[in-house]
Amino acid sequence: MTGLKRLMRHRKHVRGVERRKEMCYCTRCRQVSLRTMWFGEFSRFNSFASENGLGGTMIWVDGSYDNISNLDLSADLGQNMTAYICTLVDQDNNKWLVQIDLDYYTSADKYKELCGHSLCITGEYTGYSQLYEMPAFIVEKIFDKNTGNVIIPTWYNEYINVR
Repeated sequence: MTGLKRLMRHRKHVRGVERRKEMCYCTRCRQVSLRTMWFGEFSRFNSFASENGLGGTMIWVDGSYDNISNLDLSADLGQNMTAYICTLVDQDNNKWLVQIDLDYYTSADKYKELCGHSLCITGEYTGYSQLYEMPAFIVEKIFDKNTGNVIIPTWYNEYINVR
């Protein structure tokens, strides 16, 4: 069973807000568990995390993107590093800022191949980007609905293994 089918199978509705349970493997305690992911309802997440209290919430958004941009993080991190970002357009034509990966770990080529594909992207909601004027989240997994492939960003694997 692909990751997307598994994710879709555990879908539930709670008070009009859609949520899913996803199977997760914890590398620390080596156990499988279920965790809740919330549908990225634009009106709910289109504000600062300090205002809506949803910072750190795991969400999923269905949509597609047309290109990958580079965001220089050198000034913020004190080292030469670039993030790959995109503007994900959801099924209602709302725009989300998505940090896909870091150039430290991989090239953008594998993400450029997904341009124009129908995607389900899961990740951690980080808040509202005042610079880009849209809600933002960091990718955990990308489910390519066109091919059935699941892409897990390299930086996320490194983060999980370090924790």
